[in-house]
Amino acid sequence: ITAESYIKQGLNPEWLRYYYAAKLNSTMEDIDMNLDDFVARVNSDLVGKYVNIASRIAPFLAKHFDNKMPGIRMGNLGDVPVPADAAGLAVAAEQISNIRQHFEEREFGKATRAIMEVADAINKEIDGFKPWLLAKEALNDPVAKDRLGQICANSIAGFKLLTIFLKPILPKLAMAAELYLNSGSLTWKDSALPLDVEKFLPTGHTFIPAEHAFGEFQSLLTRVDPKQITALVEANKENLLAATPASLIPGPSPEGVREQTSASLRNAAQVHGVPPSPTGTSVPLDARGAGGEGKNIKKTPLPDDLLMFARQLRHEQTDAEQLIWKLLRNRRLAHCKFRRQHPVSLDGKNYILDFYCEEFKLAIELDGSQHQDAKTKDDARTAALQASDISTIHFWNNEILQQTEAVLEKLWNTIMEKSSLHSPSPLSPLPSSGTEVPAGEGKSTGADALISIDDFTKIDLRIAKIANAEHVDGADKLLKLTLDVGSLGAKQVFAGIKSAYDPATLVGRLTVVVANLAPRKMKFGMSEGMVLAASGDTPGLFLLSPDSGAQPGMRVK
Repeated sequence: ITAESYIKQGLNPEWLRYYYAAKLNSTMEDIDMNLDDFVARVNSDLVGKYVNIASRIAPFLAKHFDNKMPGIRMGNLGDVPVPADAAGLAVAAEQISNIRQHFEEREFGKATRAIMEVADAINKEIDGFKPWLLAKEALNDPVAKDRLGQICANSIAGFKLLTIFLKPILPKLAMAAELYLNSGSLTWKDSALPLDVEKFLPTGHTFIPAEHAFGEFQSLLTRVDPKQITALVEANKENLLAATPASLIPGPSPEGVREQTSASLRNAAQVHGVPPSPTGTSVPLDARGAGGEGKNIKKTPLPDDLLMFARQLRHEQTDAEQLIWKLLRNRRLAHCKFRRQHPVSLDGKNYILDFYCEEFKLAIELDGSQHQDAKTKDDARTAALQASDISTIHFWNNEILQQTEAVLEKLWNTIMEKSSLHSPSPLSPLPSSGTEVPAGEGKSTGADALISIDDFTKIDLRIAKIANAEHVDGADKLLKLTLDVGSLGAKQVFAGIKSAYDPATLVGRLTVVVANLAPRKMKFGMSEGMVLAASGDTPGLFLLSPDSGAQPGMRVK
């Protein structure tokens, strides 16, 4: 992927600067460009954490404080004066010397991690204060307005420190933040301790004195849209096809371009006669297994309760399971087909394997801390699988999350060892869009699949009023919505619209919800419906809204 094509596709160079910084340390080491990791770091760290602070606080400052800085009550951090009751800002103050040292030692990855720890602390403090609730009471309750001013002042001061921290990496983004802060050009000395009382009171000092006027808040940074990555991959298709095997790294592609990236890597691998390796190691084609998928093998039906439990587990995946599934699905690793939460019945005993490849009879099991107390039971399970020629490879959850490349390499080597025991066969491409796909996992549906009016009337579409909207800790794409659906009561919905909407702007808005969608248990809580939004070939997500006069609970026909 060339730098020229990156610019031509409209991708922000600051995104790439941050991604590189997050990967760099003081040693001479190569770094990998992983598109999925790239999108996640930009959207989660820069937009979801750093920019999110200003976008959450700026509307409250503008509406309730005439777009000026409220006063900050002072306290002490050791012998250093800092704002009182400001846990996030206290974390920032503690990290100033550490972050500066990381920069001076060229440990840019450590610096970015420390900076994001500060951003996490500030966002957590905002969630604790719940300024969206305080704002409702602030007009009539001076105590609520005082608390609203406190969290706004503390958070925006923390945002200014974060801007100073990030400026060496993101100079243009920092300039945009400086315009809003109305601070002039910031330098590292502006973060120097002590942050004394005079820097937060109306004495004309330069940090953020009370009554300091802010600029007009503008969008500071947009999220990476998967369609931009799709266009980037398409623009470099010839380069990908002509690439050497060492460049064929089957890292995950962002949501929405996964199929295309997988196809590009697969085609390139066929050109060179090798499947892609996580580290680019060239492996001869004759090391590929004989396969076996598609053979008409009659199997004993599995118990219905086992199948239902497996389906339930697919909807309750842990973070580690979600990550490894992104790496394995759609034949991303050595073109092997893996299934998740795969049920098997052996000698009268039922098991559900976390991930399973039928071709090589390979099971992948992810173990959390609870498995330390169930080692005997796990050993018996592994022995039972081994007796049926199913080999099992175990990983701890923290290995998946923190040592992902090492996990991929171990899986790759295991598959290559197994494939060498089989006779060679050509690589099998995925079915094209015009090929009939067997029923089950992977079958596609869409606008070409017509439905009857009876099918449509099964969907209960209702007008809903967004009573509350808030961010979800640990979720890059979700907002938690509390919906008033009239006679149907209140519903809690987790909606993937965080990239397009600030929660504060959604409160009181009418939208359309699928009211009879089966509740889905997520790790963040129960989601009891689905709000409708539109998207197209161009970037953007647009929540549906009814015409004026519609009331919560009305049926959409």
